[in-house]
Amino acid sequence: ANPAPAPGGDEPRGRPRRSQRQCNTSLGRSRSRGRGTDGDRSGADQPGDRAGADNGDGAGGAEPGDMAADARARPTVPPPRPKADATTLMADPFAAIEHLSVEACSGFAGYSFAEMKYVPSSLQTAWAAAFGFVCREVHAAIGNPQGGEEADVRLERRLKMLLFLPSLLLWKQPAGRNTHRVMKPVMTTRFDLWRRRSWDKLAAEWEADLAVLQDPGDRPQYSDPERELKTVRAACEHLASGRSSKARSTLLSKGSSAFGAPGVKEQLERKHPKQKAPVPELTEEQATAPCFTIDSKTMAEAVRGLKHEVSLGLGGYRNEYLTCLCLNPGRVAPTDAHAAIDHLTNVANEVVTGELPAWFYWAFVAVRLVSLNKLTRKDLEELGLDPDRMDVRPVAIGNALRRLITRAYYIPLTAVYERLLAPVHLGVDVKAGASQLAFGVRTLLELEPDNSAGALGMENAFNEAERKAILDALWEKEELRGRYRFSHCLLAPCAYIRAGSGPFIVDAGFLSEDGVQQGSVEGGFLFSNVLDKPFRQANSALRQNGGGALQAG
Repeated sequence: ANPAPAPGGDEPRGRPRRSQRQCNTSLGRSRSRGRGTDGDRSGADQPGDRAGADNGDGAGGAEPGDMAADARARPTVPPPRPKADATTLMADPFAAIEHLSVEACSGFAGYSFAEMKYVPSSLQTAWAAAFGFVCREVHAAIGNPQGGEEADVRLERRLKMLLFLPSLLLWKQPAGRNTHRVMKPVMTTRFDLWRRRSWDKLAAEWEADLAVLQDPGDRPQYSDPERELKTVRAACEHLASGRSSKARSTLLSKGSSAFGAPGVKEQLERKHPKQKAPVPELTEEQATAPCFTIDSKTMAEAVRGLKHEVSLGLGGYRNEYLTCLCLNPGRVAPTDAHAAIDHLTNVANEVVTGELPAWFYWAFVAVRLVSLNKLTRKDLEELGLDPDRMDVRPVAIGNALRRLITRAYYIPLTAVYERLLAPVHLGVDVKAGASQLAFGVRTLLELEPDNSAGALGMENAFNEAERKAILDALWEKEELRGRYRFSHCLLAPCAYIRAGSGPFIVDAGFLSEDGVQQGSVEGGFLFSNVLDKPFRQANSALRQNGGGALQAG
């Protein structure tokens, strides 16, 4: 399989452009010097700083390669700047949000608004135009040949706006002022301010509502009958929208536990172990190897395939917003609206080829952690266990924009994975994999009645695999080397974790440092690949006696 050409060109992406590599380097230097900040934000302890402080080894005796790897795992996050004055805003309206932190723009600064569930139909073209415009500006800032600190600042502002855009335009006002009747004219006014480039007014309104939101009161508590009623109502909504499988899974779900429930935090922290071995920096060969990219057709298909009514990750993006980008070609709309998919594809290709600053990937891979119950309270009581101490499974939900880009990037790889990992792999995206497994084992036992079948489970499997081993396994297969650089960008940062949602979101107190995030698009692919070699070895050994080994998950 040959690397796909980048949109608009015939050559696959190789090493990041020289100007961008200089930009990344100078960005790290300028951030390390630090800047003044606005108001009481100047003394705020940033998550990136806390993550770095946890590494108590010190940098004094570290090798240069280790220092570079640690800088990518815990990058220096750009601090908030002073509020822009009128002259700065006139020169660059993106400066309207430069006093906001990266964490606030990414949706995990310790507070979060609920966004509108859907973009109103009358504003969908305006939303697509705004998103397309921001993507176009990001692409232009990355391709700026000038370099230097001014170019770094322009890129920083645009990347923050890309992360912040849905929150800036589509956030719901605090409770009591967010009904549809109230919000519709409010949304119209916001998009009018956007068109007039009065983004400082939008940011000021967002901050004013934020002040109200920061004291949300106690999280509402629901009794068991109330939870059951909410579940039934959610299932009815899915049925009314034609999502019968979603309704079924909702009714059969064992629910989730709050992060503060007895024993939940301890379980989740135990299931996110410290990093066993640092992710090494790219070698010269890896940095210059051709890199697979995404074409506009694949991106459009990925956008159209997004499902609505899915759990939300960090940040303001929702699948419902992203599906608005596929406009009818005959629809009257601004140029940026019709070109939104093309502009998004350009930015996505700069993401997957590693051309953005390290801090962006740190924000890009941050997740909201959901603790799914493995058993119900009734199940625990029947087993003689404490029903108030749930056994939970961690599911990491990433930003919807990240999920879209990784889906467009990895899904075309499905056929390649099936071929490379056959015949032992029947897990990720193998059509009818469960049926193949059942019939395969049954047939094997019929042919060899003296044999027996056994199942092995891996405790905390997804989070236990070493990231270095995952990347090494990817590089070993020549056909997958074009996916190495983006996988490195996703696995190198120690991902920040938040638990809860909306105004009740909290810092988990630990990071996603090793393995892959269970629930991520790329996680299943990468985990299956790192298990391929040991399963092949087991399969070869068992085959000598008429047996075999199959990977089912």
